[in-house]
Amino acid sequence: MNLGNHLKLFEIRDDGTHIPAMGILMRSDDLRETAFLRRGGYGPYSRCVMLVMLATAECQYDPYAWRNPRTMGNAHRFIEENWDALQSGVVIDVEFILGETTAPKISELNPYMGCLHVIEVRSDPDAPQT
Repeated sequence: MNLGNHLKLFEIRDDGTHIPAMGILMRSDDLRETAFLRRGGYGPYSRCVMLVMLATAECQYDPYAWRNPRTMGNAHRFIEENWDALQSGVVIDVEFILGETTAPKISELNPYMGCLHVIEVRSDPDAPQT
């Protein structure tokens, strides 16, 4: 599997929340890997993302199954819907996605780690832009 396109790291942020996470796009261009994924229930054209909270190892493939639907559910849906546009290391700001703030949060990580990307895409294309 070419993990460069199938594995990405995210800094999920919400009010008072900072969650390091890893997303895995559950599909492959390799026939053997596709067979493994199909055995697990993931179709060959799946847009499903397995999202893992790195600090707790809690993970879900279903954005609606999180215990914290506000933060993780909204972040997970946003990641699935925007997978191709997201770079590894971006901030996924739930408050900004929901239109509760006018500007996205910046990364809390050390700037020398190269993780200061901020996503400025909203779930609602008609939402006001900053």
